[in-house]
Amino acid sequence: MRELGCAYSAGNRVPQDLVMASKFWRKAAAKGDAYAMFYLGLAFSRGRGVPLDKAVAARYWLDAVRAGSDLAQFHLGLAYQKGEGVEMDRARGAFWLEEAAFRGDMDAQLRLCACYYFGDGAPRDKEKAVELWRLASVKGHSEAFLALDITSVDNC
Repeated sequence: MRELGCAYSAGNRVPQDLVMASKFWRKAAAKGDAYAMFYLGLAFSRGRGVPLDKAVAARYWLDAVRAGSDLAQFHLGLAYQKGEGVEMDRARGAFWLEEAAFRGDMDAQLRLCACYYFGDGAPRDKEKAVELWRLASVKGHSEAFLALDITSVDNC
C-alpha cells in the first residue's frame, strides 16, 4: 500500500495524484506501516492531497516514531521547536532532533548544533555545537561550513 502511495505522489508509472497517494498511505498506516504514517505527516504538514493540518501531521509523526520510523524524528523535533501542531516545547524538540541526529540525519545534526549554540531547548554549549558543526562540515554539509564561518567571527 505504501509503495502505491509513493507511486501516486511522485507520478511514477501512474498519473501524479496526491489525493490518491494519501488514500493508499492511510490504508497502510491503519495496518501499522510506520513510513506510511511518516508520509501522511508530510502530506498534512504541507497540505498536499489532504487539508493542511499541522496538528494531524504531528500526530502522524509521533505515531510513526512509536511504530519505528526514524525519519519522523526530525520532523517531530521541528514541530515541537516551532510549536507547529503541538504546544511549543523546545526541550522536547531538541530531544527528537538529538534522536534523529544520533541516527545520522545531517539536517537534525545542524538544527541540534543551533540548539546547543544558543541554548535553545538544550543546555548552552558552544564548544559542543562547534564540534558538531565541524563533523557535519567534514561530511560536506554546506550549511555547516557557513555556521563555522559565522561562529569564528563570534569568537574573535
